[in-house]
Amino acid sequence: MDCSSVRWSGGPVGLGIPLSGQRSAHSAFSSMLSRFKFVDRCPKPTVDTGCTFCRPALPLPIKQGPLHNTAASPWKHVLILSHGYRTIFDVPSNIYNVPGTAQKLRQLGSSRSPDFPVLISHVFFSNYREVPSKPENEVVYLYPDNLRIEFDRRHLQQFNDKYLLPANHQPAQPVYNPFQKPVPTVPHSAKVDSDSEPVDIDTPKSSLNSHDTQSVFSESPIDSSVFLVCGHNTRDERCGILAPPIVEELQKVGKETDIFGYITHVGGHAYAGNMIIYPEGIWYGRIVPEHVQGVVEAYGMGHVIRDLYRGPV
Repeated sequence: MDCSSVRWSGGPVGLGIPLSGQRSAHSAFSSMLSRFKFVDRCPKPTVDTGCTFCRPALPLPIKQGPLHNTAASPWKHVLILSHGYRTIFDVPSNIYNVPGTAQKLRQLGSSRSPDFPVLISHVFFSNYREVPSKPENEVVYLYPDNLRIEFDRRHLQQFNDKYLLPANHQPAQPVYNPFQKPVPTVPHSAKVDSDSEPVDIDTPKSSLNSHDTQSVFSESPIDSSVFLVCGHNTRDERCGILAPPIVEELQKVGKETDIFGYITHVGGHAYAGNMIIYPEGIWYGRIVPEHVQGVVEAYGMGHVIRDLYRGPV
């Protein structure tokens, strides 16, 4: 596969148009790409590290055609590190169907405006370890904020309100259903006892003031570039087959200060391998191990490879 096999003549990096029919917003990631410029060709690998030219056999073909504009842009992207799974291969096909932080955050976001979509993913770093300071704590990376945030899981509601809602947020209005029976009004005290966790969907809005909120969340900037490859095997076997040799190549040729690893389904597995680079939110598709050295070289020079670029995250 040659990086220049597909041509696209488009505008500046980051000005991807949302996919038709999908919820999307003007991506806040776009402004972070302003220092990057397009290059037409993926630089060729300069050394065979062992599996640089490997082409794993896939059960289904990879979708061809122009890649630009095949990625929907979220407003925020939450990367959950403290999910409890040992490897990417242990994760079920849909992280929202399993009780846990991803499911609860999705439920909490049910009233969020579709103009501000939030993508939630589980990630697994292969060359870096993140450990919560307490067993009950959650550790997430949040983009485009570029923050590592640690907090007690009991405060998921507050996390949602503080980081995942736009200023002056107005809850989305429910669609009228003439066949739905009205739900009787039940006093809050009858629904939730004093030991209930704030994460419960019936729990009222946080009563924490701004000072309390600051003390609940431990924030620190993320200093490293993060390269994530979709390896969600239970969602699509092509991702599970392609991701390991890509991540292995990243570890061999990437900078020691960069972080490499796996991410759960982000969309468009027909374009595997999918790679996202943060903090800029560069989303590549149809990556194979042979591309990795060129991707790393281009990124270091402030370049985006046109023919592999799906759009801004």
